[in-house]
Formats: sequence, structure tokens, C-alpha cells
Amino acid sequence: MDDSSGETFYFPPTPLTEVSLGMPFRVLVKDESACPTGTFKDRLGWELARRLRARTRGPETLVSSITYGNTAFSIHSGIEAAYESLPRPQEFAVFPMGFGNRQVGPDTSGSVIEGSKIIARLRRAGVICKEVDLAAGVMRATDIADLARGEGLEFTQHIDVSEGISEPCYAPILIEALGQASELGLDIDTIIAPVGAGVLYDAVASEAVERDLSVRVLGAAVVDPESIGDKIYALYSPYYRSLRDHGVAQSRIASEHQVFVVSDSEILDSIGLVGSTVNCEPSAAASFALLLRKKIMLGARVVLVINTGNGIPWAKGGER
Repeated sequence: MDDSSGETFYFPPTPLTEVSLGMPFRVLVKDESACPTGTFKDRLGWELARRLRARTRGPETLVSSITYGNTAFSIHSGIEAAYESLPRPQEFAVFPMGFGNRQVGPDTSGSVIEGSKIIARLRRAGVICKEVDLAAGVMRATDIADLARGEGLEFTQHIDVSEGISEPCYAPILIEALGQASELGLDIDTIIAPVGAGVLYDAVASEAVERDLSVRVLGAAVVDPESIGDKIYALYSPYYRSLRDHGVAQSRIASEHQVFVVSDSEILDSIGLVGSTVNCEPSAAASFALLLRKKIMLGARVVLVINTGNGIPWAKGGER
């Protein structure tokens, strides 16, 4: 990237593919596993790095995130590409307590990885990592800054991206998909996306409302911190309380859009459903679980599923 010439990262559109899953409607998959590290979080990481590069040159800046790995990898990937040989911002990744002892996966290829290996890979890349009891309550940016200082980090500027950044990083996913579907002569009437903190889901719902699309935007989330879909554990979501108490929540963007809790058994069923057709980890596969709920999908004709990707091969050091 060259700031003086106004060049920015070129983030090529990810593929849109129609898949045959034996459903009474057509299923289109927006495949974010094609992103550089294999997940949609690269859109956030690279946009953040692009903007940081224009404002700061060195380690006086700390970038942090509460993560299960993917966000931290994406931030590192963006910073590494943007700064090249320049002094870089410091990176701090906060994991839930016990993450190092758990298994992540399986993905649609059957791969699993220990959390300790994900953390070790980040540390080798220079990212400071810490496990914290996140169940104790909402952790704010000031709390994370205090943690970082406790790890010996010194900085004058702190940017926490646990709840995204103010820039519209994820709306382009839907914008691209709408254009690609139009080229296929298809009109999307239902969109499904996973919901963790809710940043992606809200961005998609907001874009749908802004464009006055006649669509339903459905979200899939988990409320069990030990779920295999750990990256969409909704504790930090605005929908968490309703999801925990009722299993469903109305979108804060528009009442016709809804978020649903999915179980581990449904996630595993969805991994079996898509098989090798889609490259995704459990948190992404959760979106496909909603395809199996007949009442929810009643009346759907063309469904767009946003596959947020698969961070497992990247965490294992696989090629991407």
C-alpha cells in the first residue's frame, strides 16, 4: 500500500456459488473462506490496517481484540501487509479462560486443533496473548488496556476491535453477493449469517434496510460458552439476553429480521449437510443449520448463506 499515491488494499470479491443441498429452495453461498487467512474477519483486519497506516508509524499504538483466534489472525495479517518493514503497532489478543485446553473444530474436512496451538502460532508472530475470565462480565476497552499494561506493554493510543470498527467493513459482503446473484438472474429473498458480537449480522441487516430489499435476514448464534461454535458465542451480542431466555431475538435493525440459537447437534448436522461442498468451521456451519428448520425457512425461494470461513487450516499453519 502506498499512502502518497492514495492506493489502498485491493480486496478482491469472494466467490458466490450455488450449492445443491436437497432443499426446496435454491442455496447460494458467499464464500469468505477465500479471504487471505480464510475468514471474513480479514475485511476488518485489512481495513483497520489501511487506516492505521495513514495515521501511525510505530508501536505507540496498541490494537486489541477479544478473540477465539480468527480476529487476531486477521488483524495480524492486515498489519503485516500494510506495514511491511515499517515499525508496526503492537497487537494484543484476549482469549477466554481455558481456551488453550479446548479443541477447536471439527471443520467440514474433519480437522480439529487445540487452542494452545492457535495461541502459540500467534505468539510466534509477535502477538501478545492472554487468557481471561470473560464470564465475569462485559470487558470494556479500558479493562483490556489495563490488562495489556499488566503484561508490560507501553502505548499512547489504544484501539480495541472486539466489537468491530466504525467503518463499514462487512457491508461489502452483501453488496458483492447481490451483484453476483444478479448476474445469475437470481433475486435473493432470505439471507443467513452467523451472529457472534453481532457486527456482521447488523451490518448485513442495515444494508438490506438501506437498500429497501424485500428479504429476511436471519442469524444463528450459540449461548453455551463450551459450544463447538465458540466464535459465535453471543455473550457480547446485544441479542444475548433474549437468546439465552427465549432462544430467539428480534433484530435491533428491523423487527422482521431474527436471530436464533442453534445447538451443537444442529451444527454437526449442518457440517454433514454441506460436507466437502463448503469449507467452513463449526461457527460458520451454524448458519447452514437454519436451513434444516422448516418453519423458519417456510416460503424461501433463493437463500444466501454467508459462509464466514474456516480459520482452522490457517491456525495450523496451512497454506492460504
